Amino acid sequence: MSVTVARVRHYNPQWFSKGNKRFFGDSWYRVRKARSGKYYLLRSTSQWSDMFGGTKKYVYKLNGLTPMLKIESLVDETFGSIEQVNAWLKQH
Repeated sequence: MSVTVARVRHYNPQWFSKGNKRFFGDSWYRVRKARSGKYYLLRSTSQWSDMFGGTKKYVYKLNGLTPMLKIESLVDETFGSIEQVNAWLKQH
């Protein structure tokens, strides 16, 4: 079974609602696989950076996925580039 954003969306419909996406500042989603074989949901998000008149700044966040494609908690790290995400996935 291939893991795609469409499959993750199917099992987590409320997580991908327009209101949730807008509230968290998410721009887009991808699924990535770590060296260990675990899948992660990669999010491009502004994470409230434009609050109090600030400039919107996008960063990357990872949420683990269970084998049943339920979305887990955020990984503790915030990434400034796709290259940083890829390096982290190669280590894990």
